[in-house]
Amino acid sequence: MGIALSMIEKLNALGVFGNGQISVLDVGSSNLHNANAAGIEDFLLWFGISPTPDVVKFSESLSRQGNNAFVGELFEKVGMEYRSIDIAEGYKTTVLDLNHCGLPVPFVGKFDLVVNFGTTEHLLNQYNAFRVMHEATKVGGYIVHSVPWLGYSDHGYFTYTPRCFFDLAGYNEYELADFWFDANSVANDLYAGLRSYARVFPKLQQILTRRPTEPLIPI
Repeated sequence: MGIALSMIEKLNALGVFGNGQISVLDVGSSNLHNANAAGIEDFLLWFGISPTPDVVKFSESLSRQGNNAFVGELFEKVGMEYRSIDIAEGYKTTVLDLNHCGLPVPFVGKFDLVVNFGTTEHLLNQYNAFRVMHEATKVGGYIVHSVPWLGYSDHGYFTYTPRCFFDLAGYNEYELADFWFDANSVANDLYAGLRSYARVFPKLQQILTRRPTEPLIPI
């Protein structure tokens, strides 16, 4: 999972970070993507953190980590309280299988902002995942989803429609703060999934072999 700095800037413009003194739950320990030192400094300056030598050093260090940096490090520098839940160890992470496990009691109703940046499409138990996010969010807080809707042909188990989130919001009496589509810039290899599972299902290798002359037959 990962959050691009440009997306963080967009969310900041929408006001979801408030004055920076908020609690954040990251559903999946997210890396910070496409962040340069100048952009990090600008984000920090928005919250009144001037580019002192220590801040410049922090920004340069975080940017040098590339996509291996954690978004939690940036949020904490602003003054946010950051936690994540994930199936594996990560930055400030409580290990939790969102297919089966409920929200830990200390997390119930605790967070001003809950973010789902590319996690739930990898889960089979969608109900449990969305229930956990609902329970973690304070009344008046924000839930932000950034998930696949088109393309990503072999990325996870699900892609989503607008209807899914509008009905989710309506049923739970959420206020809809914003909605937008981003173009999918990821090159989609429609046959990637077949190659991944060909050693398990030999029939797939036959389908791949005839690929140049015969269209893919749904299976």
